[in-house]
Amino acid sequence: MSVRRLLESVESLGFDGAYLDSREGLPLWTDKNRARYDRDHLRYPSDLTDDEWAYVEPLIPPARRGGGKRRVDMRAVMNGVLWGLRTGAPWHDLPSRYPPYQTCHRRFQQWQRSGRLLRILQRLAEDL
Repeated sequence: MSVRRLLESVESLGFDGAYLDSREGLPLWTDKNRARYDRDHLRYPSDLTDDEWAYVEPLIPPARRGGGKRRVDMRAVMNGVLWGLRTGAPWHDLPSRYPPYQTCHRRFQQWQRSGRLLRILQRLAEDL
């Protein structure tokens, strides 16, 4: 069976007559989902949206008691870590809009060792 024929037989795919043209969009790619996954308003595609940050923020450890106040925004650190993971670039090439690369790299190492990074990434993947 040719690919064209397979795509034309939408009943076999379970879409009940839905038109499978990428220009029209699949039935699963609704306007609601399209807006939810739109990343055009972010500076980098790896940056977290407000909803994603709200979902992940409880996994970020609070500041230590008795220590100094945090001087960096943890969301910016998380975005820096995600930028590094997404691009695979060296940490010292981290764009200047993120906290210092040493801070992002140190948090990455701490979260990696403790297993926290894996939990964060799994939580983000659950949302998909």
